Amino acid sequence: MRISAGDHPTKTSWIKGATVIVDADNLNEHAREGDRLDSPEGLRIDSTGHGYTGVLIEDCDFIFRSSPSSPGIITVPTYGSHGGFTMRNCRIVNDTGVQTIYAGPVDTAIAREPWGMVLENVTISGACESQPYGSAVVVDENRNGSRIVDSCIHLPNGRVGGVLVNRASDCAIENSSINVSGPPTRTRGVELLLDNVSYTATCAFRDE
Repeated sequence: MRISAGDHPTKTSWIKGATVIVDADNLNEHAREGDRLDSPEGLRIDSTGHGYTGVLIEDCDFIFRSSPSSPGIITVPTYGSHGGFTMRNCRIVNDTGVQTIYAGPVDTAIAREPWGMVLENVTISGACESQPYGSAVVVDENRNGSRIVDSCIHLPNGRVGGVLVNRASDCAIENSSINVSGPPTRTRGVELLLDNVSYTATCAFRDE
């Protein structure tokens, strides 16, 4: 899927109740002989240079069972110039080496505020053993005010970190659990507020 927030003054763009499954080793009945996946993303948030902000992704599942190389399951690429977004009541299962969430640097001259990423009641689990950026969730430059709340990251295999915050100010993780095989949190050039964060819980979500 691909979405941007748009610029309508009274309407909000959102995705609700969707399930995205990527399994390159087991393509579905619509695949023809020789078909293959090429750099699949679960969701790209991209305003194509317009600087939109404020997408909502709610009650969705993103499940990556097998995949070729890819920018990520959830991506906000720098060239898309998109501002902030919110994921609420969502589940991500990553059994691959694909980056789980990558919120790329914000071009503050283009993207409208707010610039931050909000994860609220989001679970991230799976059998992945590595991540391209070392951590499952990457909050990159100028995504100021990003928050992870009431969420869980459980990635016990290999060496996988939890959250990387790179030069984004006023970011926080609250009432959440980060149980991973690598460092739970890493920061570059900023401080990260941690409030009631545990490091031992597993993730429970719906009928997982």
